Amino acid sequence: TRIIHHMNRRNQKVILITSVAENEGKSSIAANLALALAEKGKRTLLVDADLKKPAQYRIFDKPETGKRWLSDYLSGKAGANDILVHDGKNRLFCIFQESGVRGSGTLLDSERMRSLIRACRRNTDYIIIDSAPMALSSDAELMMTLADTVVLVVRQDWTDLRAVNDAADAVRASGTEFAGFVLNAFQKEPFAQEGRRYGRYYRRQRTDS
Repeated sequence: TRIIHHMNRRNQKVILITSVAENEGKSSIAANLALALAEKGKRTLLVDADLKKPAQYRIFDKPETGKRWLSDYLSGKAGANDILVHDGKNRLFCIFQESGVRGSGTLLDSERMRSLIRACRRNTDYIIIDSAPMALSSDAELMMTLADTVVLVVRQDWTDLRAVNDAADAVRASGTEFAGFVLNAFQKEPFAQEGRRYGRYYRRQRTDS
């Protein structure tokens, strides 16, 4: 995909996938991107850091029996090895979260979270982080400091354009590179099924200020 090419050209490892509002398809986009990288033989880790309304454990049916959740690790109740799940079928490593938790911002903006991502950088080719929608909380903005680049998933005819622009401005203000948008559920070309499944990637356009 173009996102992968974008990251490869810049030697980037960690990408944060978020959206403005709920139900824009960010978790599906994150999962598909992680699977695409794993299929290419890349050592890939998918982290469900949406501590408001996590979805990856449902997308992948169910996590490995006996494993703990990301919030368990961040609260000191589990070690890194306790939360890491290897999906042998898809050749993918995952860290899941089952349900929303209180104080998500404090957990994510912690040394344990930073230490986890640092360790995973050393042992993976790519890390895909699925984060909470920006309109719901500041969690995504906190996680941007750990990412190399950010992608905003936008569902067609779902979110007000002003809110999308505000979210893009917030990404730019974070200091982390803004890779651009994925337009999801795009209906202009009804027979382009791959476009509907994976979304469409739009690089940011530079404007003169």
